[in-house]
Amino acid sequence: MRVASRYMESHCWGKKFSRNLNKVGVDNAYEFKLIDHFENQCDIKADNLFGSRDYLRLFEDSGNIKYLLVEQSGVAIGLVPIFLSAFDLKYLEKRLADHCASSKAFLNLLESKRKIAIVGNPFSCVESISVNEIVDQTLCEAVIRHLERAMDQEEFGDKVEALVFKDFSNGENAWTRSLEKLGFHKLETEPNMSMIVSPDWEELANYKADMKTKFRTKAKSVFKKSSDLICVDLQADQIGDEEKVIKGLYENVCDNAEFNLGKFDISLLKELKKNMPNDFFIKGYYYEGKMIGFASGFENVRTLEAFYVGFDYTLNKDLAIYQRMLYDYVEEAIKRKLVKLNFSRTAANLKNAVGAMPEQTFCYFKHKKSVYNLMYKIVSGEKETKPVRYKAPFKKEYLNQMNKITLAEY
Repeated sequence: MRVASRYMESHCWGKKFSRNLNKVGVDNAYEFKLIDHFENQCDIKADNLFGSRDYLRLFEDSGNIKYLLVEQSGVAIGLVPIFLSAFDLKYLEKRLADHCASSKAFLNLLESKRKIAIVGNPFSCVESISVNEIVDQTLCEAVIRHLERAMDQEEFGDKVEALVFKDFSNGENAWTRSLEKLGFHKLETEPNMSMIVSPDWEELANYKADMKTKFRTKAKSVFKKSSDLICVDLQADQIGDEEKVIKGLYENVCDNAEFNLGKFDISLLKELKKNMPNDFFIKGYYYEGKMIGFASGFENVRTLEAFYVGFDYTLNKDLAIYQRMLYDYVEEAIKRKLVKLNFSRTAANLKNAVGAMPEQTFCYFKHKKSVYNLMYKIVSGEKETKPVRYKAPFKKEYLNQMNKITLAEY
C-alpha cells in the first residue's frame, strides 16, 4: 500500500536527538544509542501514525518509553520505540493451564507480574519501527542482539526480565527469521479483526444492503436497542471534563480483558485530540444525560484503527452499547472514505457479525533466563488449540468485488 505523502513529509524526526543519551553500542556496520527523548528534525520517516513523533512523544513524560536510535556511518537510519510495561500473566495462564500438563510448573516459576520491554506499540496492532534503509536480516539481527545486551546489562533503567516483539502477521520476513534464529518464542495472539471498506459505500445504508439478511437483521436489532443513546464527537476540553468518567469506563473493560500489555494512561486521550485533532477521534455515548460509554480511534494513512473503548456493563445488554460502537466505527470509516477498518483484538464473534474477518498475528518473546525459555518451549509444545469458525456476513457480490480489489488500487 502506498504511504500517504503527509506522513512521509510531516512526521519525520530530527538530526539533533536528545542530550539524554544512555548507552552507545556498535554491531558491525551499525551504531546504537538508547535515548529517552528526541528533538528537532531528521530524515527518519514514519510510514504510519503509530510511528510518528506526534504520537510517540506523548508517552515520554511517563518514563515508560525509550528509543533505540540506529546509525550507519554516522547517519541516523532507524528509530525503534521500546515501551516498558508490567505484563500480567493471567492471559498466559489461561491459554496454557487447560491444555498442558507442565504448565503449572512453568507458571509457578513466574510471579504474577513481570517488567518487559515491548518492541513496537503495545496499544495497537500496527508496527511502529521506522527504518529508512532496506530492512534486511543483518540489520534486524543487529538490532535484536543490541536490545538483548541492553536488557542483560539493565540499560533500560527498570529491571526488565523479557523482550517482546509485536505484531507480525503470517508469513516470513527479515524480522521473524532473525527472531527465530536468535531463540525467540513465537506466541500466537488473538487475531486482529478487520474488514475492507467497499468504495461503493457512501453511507451506512449501502453497507447494510451488502449484508446477508441474517446479519442485516442483527444490525437492525442493535440500532433499535441503542436508539436512546446519544453519540457525541468529543473535543479536547470535553474529554478533559469527562476524564474521571472515561477512566472508570475504560477500567471496566480493561479489568475484564484476558490480555493486557499494560494499562493505557487515559489522561493522554485529551492530549491526542489536541495534538492530532483530525486523525484522532473519540465518541461519547450518553444515556439519560450521563456518559455510559466511549469509543476512540485513529485515521492511520488509509485505515481506521479502533483504539480504546469503555462502557457500563450493567447497561450493555439492554442498550447494546458495545455493538452500536462497532457499527459506528464502520460509519466513521465510510464517512472518512477509508479503505480498511481494523477493529483490533477481542470480542471476535461480535466483530465478525459486523463484517470483520480475522488476521492472525503473532508476537515473539524471550526471557533473559534460559530456564524460563526452556520451560515455555516444553509447555507450548503440549498446547492444543481448536480452530475458530467465522461466518461470512456479506453477500457474494461484495466478496467477489473485494477479491478483485487490492488496497493499492483505491
